[in-house]
Amino acid sequence: MSSEEQFDWVSINKEKKCRSKDHKYPPDQFFKKHIGISFTSLFILLAVLAAVSDYILFGNPDTGIPYNYPLFVGMIYIIAVLFALRKFHSIFNETKYELIEILDRSSADNVLFERQSDVSAQQINDEINYVMDKAFAPITVLVGGFIGGVFGLAVMWLLNAFQYFPHMFMNYAYGAGHGFFYGPIIGSVYLIYKISTEYIIDIDILDPDGVGGYGDIGDAIINLIIMGVFLVTIDFIILSSVTFVDEPLFQAAVFGLYILMIVFLLGLTVFGIIAIRKRLLKIREQKTQMMREEFKKIEKRYWEKLERKESPRPESEHIETMETMFNRLHSMELWPINLASLSRLMASVGSSGAIALYRAGFIPTPF
Repeated sequence: MSSEEQFDWVSINKEKKCRSKDHKYPPDQFFKKHIGISFTSLFILLAVLAAVSDYILFGNPDTGIPYNYPLFVGMIYIIAVLFALRKFHSIFNETKYELIEILDRSSADNVLFERQSDVSAQQINDEINYVMDKAFAPITVLVGGFIGGVFGLAVMWLLNAFQYFPHMFMNYAYGAGHGFFYGPIIGSVYLIYKISTEYIIDIDILDPDGVGGYGDIGDAIINLIIMGVFLVTIDFIILSSVTFVDEPLFQAAVFGLYILMIVFLLGLTVFGIIAIRKRLLKIREQKTQMMREEFKKIEKRYWEKLERKESPRPESEHIETMETMFNRLHSMELWPINLASLSRLMASVGSSGAIALYRAGFIPTPF
């Protein structure tokens, strides 16, 4: 890597020290700059205002739903969405630095095999920042929110649901909360693809995580999915209130949507984990092939020295070193998900599924 291409590690290390405090979340930065309040704070206030306004306008009508709880849980959902958006951005920001650190430990100058992809730290930094800035741009989030709100009202109109969910402001805000995620979800899927196909370029055999240094990347994917399951579960708790009224079509749509979302999230998990492992296995095979070729050369010199009655000690030590490296490399399972992460994911999906089964009537009430 030339001096012109060398990444500014002084700057990156300084940024790493303060990244926990400043994740450079575009919507918050934009709103703070132009109106003096963050996007997150502003829309939390708007969600509360929408709930209060709806309660003043519509009160607590007899809809058949106990306490009209979707009004209040909906406000919790919107607040959770706003914080989850920031957390999504934060996770990818952390992942970017993890990738850069691994790249620094396994720079192109330190490997012998030919890489199919040899991105630089600067490229990873710039490309991930670009995708995040686009996916989380204020205009992207706001347009997604507008579309989500309109779409939500349209679906409720088609399903004749306003008689059960009369609070119009919160209905729109609830749909907008879904829409806020349109851009970030597309960006997330794209970045997971890029990480698994281009940004993973080597295996650090000295890293104790058993995944060549990429254990935290797998954890990041699991954290994203668990957060998604949490939001889908709150979403389902709100929509499943339709089980208190006689609307079979609406009920079927709610349960069908829930199942589709859980399947999508689990599918994204499988895709990310399998894609990363496939990439790591391919890199391991490349490194193994390089070791085989090197071993043949050393072995040949070893036997030639023995025939000449010379000491083959340097070759012997080299062979022992390569054997240690080979054993360590192949002792790695290369699954970017550990037992703790898998347990958290299973607990999250299991808890969500139990709530769904209870609402569907498959798990009887204890009282």
